[in-house]
Parts: sequence; C-alpha cells; structure tokens
Amino acid sequence: MNETHIGIAVGKKNGGAVARVKIKRQIRAIIASAWEDYSLPFDIIIIAKSSYDTKDFSASKEELTSLLEKVKDSQH
Repeated sequence: MNETHIGIAVGKKNGGAVARVKIKRQIRAIIASAWEDYSLPFDIIIIAKSSYDTKDFSASKEELTSLLEKVKDSQH
C-alpha cells in the first residue's frame, strides 16, 4: 500500500440516480483540487450523508477540504 485510494459512497437516500451522480461529480472535483499527493499510503472512503446539498457546493468544498487536510497532517 504505497498510494492513496479514495472511494466515494452515495446511498439511495440521497435521491435518484441523477442526483447521486451529481454528488459524486462534485466530490471528485473537490478531491481533485484538494488532494495532490497520491503517493501517501491512505485508503479513504467518503460517504455522502443524506443531507448533502448539491446547491451549497462551496460549503461542501470547505468542509471536505478541511477534512482532507487533517488526513494529510496526520501523516507527518
């Protein structure tokens, strides 16, 4: 395990297929901007709560970016 693996889980409580795909796309975009070093040995699973709001992208980005920074800082 010498690289980062990130999984995204979005349950049916988050809405229909279109809504779930949009949530995954948003989370992938946040990860792409917040996580650069895939050589770190982490397995990360991101589970979207049923209260995830696709219209409030900036709040979601801020929260997830903060959590990913905590994960990175735990390595050092």
